[in-house]
Amino acid sequence: PAAWREEARSLALRGELAVPAEFASKFFEPGQYFVLNEANGRWYSKYGVMNALVSLPPFWAQAAAGGDISVTGTYPSLLAFNLWNVALSVVLAVLLYTLTGLYTSRVWLRAAFVIATLYCSALWFYLRGQSSELYQAVFFSALFLCLARYLRAHGRAWLAGAWIFAV
Repeated sequence: PAAWREEARSLALRGELAVPAEFASKFFEPGQYFVLNEANGRWYSKYGVMNALVSLPPFWAQAAAGGDISVTGTYPSLLAFNLWNVALSVVLAVLLYTLTGLYTSRVWLRAAFVIATLYCSALWFYLRGQSSELYQAVFFSALFLCLARYLRAHGRAWLAGAWIFAV
């Protein structure tokens, strides 16, 4: 998470994906978390842009609350990131509950499925810390919901939603 948080900080402060060289070049071994683009001499996270984009809202919340997000290499607000994780967990629970509505109308069964999925599977581990697995589950659940709704209703908007979450 440190790599994509620095990338998110760079996006929030400078509007670019490149992280400061003084941070990236001294962060463990070269290529372990950051890669150097030989063409422009800038360092980038090797984990892709989506991790940084999903990490932006906690930085914005921290800045809106008067926190300083400008110091490279410092830990961001743990409260902001934990609240973001809670919000993503709620979104996932709503998505799973909505998905179960495609298969049953029994509220207790739908709620039991959501609870079992969140707390009786490996997903519970990813609900506790900031990692990419939680929002991957959100995106894949949203993708499945859009595809299922498209197949049932043949609405083009659902197919467009599926493509958005697939990308």
